[in-house]
Amino acid sequence: MLLQHEVDVTVRHPMGTPSRREQVATYIVHDSFSVDTQDYEDHTFCGIMFDIECKKNLPVDEMVIKSLWVRGTLGHLQVFCTNGTHKPVRDTPAAWKIHFEAFVPASMDVLRELVLDCAVTLKPGSTCGIYIHSNSIGNPPESIVYNNQRNIITHDDPFLRIVPGSAHTGWEAFSSWGFWGQAWRPNREFVGKVDYGVKWLLWNPEVNRLFPHSFRSVVRVLLLIHRRPGTALTVLPGEALLHILNMCRWDWFADGHPDTVVNESKAEQHLASRFRIIRDRYGSLVRRFHDNIDTESFVSAYSDDEW
Repeated sequence: MLLQHEVDVTVRHPMGTPSRREQVATYIVHDSFSVDTQDYEDHTFCGIMFDIECKKNLPVDEMVIKSLWVRGTLGHLQVFCTNGTHKPVRDTPAAWKIHFEAFVPASMDVLRELVLDCAVTLKPGSTCGIYIHSNSIGNPPESIVYNNQRNIITHDDPFLRIVPGSAHTGWEAFSSWGFWGQAWRPNREFVGKVDYGVKWLLWNPEVNRLFPHSFRSVVRVLLLIHRRPGTALTVLPGEALLHILNMCRWDWFADGHPDTVVNESKAEQHLASRFRIIRDRYGSLVRRFHDNIDTESFVSAYSDDEW
């Protein structure tokens, strides 16, 4: 039995089995992004090791890191990755998997792209360690440019977070001995770019809580309208309505910019603004009954945060 403030979104097949909708996008990567970190050119040496975290504040199924960009004298470069943070396995080569190995021409002024042979895939809330190393010999080596640590977080956006790590002054990857004895230099930051893509979850009732508040508000209002006798939307089967929502992008009901979606305090200040979003998206279908529904009194009792 449903309480007054609850909305039941379970729709079942007439034979009693749960209906089936797509759970995740069928395309591998829907949107592609590029992270460009601050470049102060504090140091140049053999390598840099740091962590990348996939954030879980948006309905992401997985994040795919496709390439890294660095600059310096470069030379014979390798890129390694490990599951979880790099800190406990910094000196354990067996814990790492190589994702790139090639000779890369020197480029002190322009970033060079290192396309990973096997893309790095991260689930929301997970972390991976990245280690970029060059075995080119110099006196001292100027293989890879990196920074001193200036902040707790090197880069932060709606999808990923990059945190500082350690620089490596050894010509041999993972070696504990470097140019001045101890090879590792803590409190250093990656300089360069990270190219990544995002594979989105598709809306379904069981993942509704992962979608932005603006999206959940639209879902709630549409379901309430569908339940109101005499509205045009009632002629649409409930399963059809859920399929429509299933095909809507997570950012359809905001301005589409991830930074705005994450900070939603301004997105849904009034019910009227919510309904204008719905009206604009569904056009003539909504306009047919919009003026005949007292939407404010209709949904005022539904204050559950999940909807």
